[in-house]
Amino acid sequence: MTSCRRANQLVAEPGHLAATIFVDGAHRPAVSGYVAAIASHEFDLGVHFDGHIMEGQFVEAPHEGWNTVHPLRFSPTVREAEQPAIVWGNGTTQAIPLPNYVQTALGMDLNRSPTPYFLFA
Repeated sequence: MTSCRRANQLVAEPGHLAATIFVDGAHRPAVSGYVAAIASHEFDLGVHFDGHIMEGQFVEAPHEGWNTVHPLRFSPTVREAEQPAIVWGNGTTQAIPLPNYVQTALGMDLNRSPTPYFLFA
C-alpha cells in the first residue's frame, strides 16, 4: 500500500502539471552534486509555458541519501514567461526551449483533451 501511495504522487490532478526526476545512478560521480541538491530540495525545475512560469515543488520532504525518484507538482506563478522553455538548476540556471510538440501535448493535457497526445523520447 505504501508503494501505491508513493506511485500515485506521480499522477497529476486534472488541469495540473506534474513531473518526476529520475536520477541515473550509473554515473554517480557525474551526478552526485545534482543528487545532493535534489535530495535537499535546493534544485529548481520550472516550465515556461503559455505565457506563464510554473515552478515545481517537491511532493516529498527533503531527505538524505541516494534516492532516484523525485515527484514534483507545478504551480503557476504571477510572473510571465517570455519564451516556452524548461528551466532547471542548483545555483546556475540552465534552460532548453520547449519544442512545439511538447507545447501541444501540455496544452491538450492541461485543457483535459479527450484525445491523448503521446510523447516518445
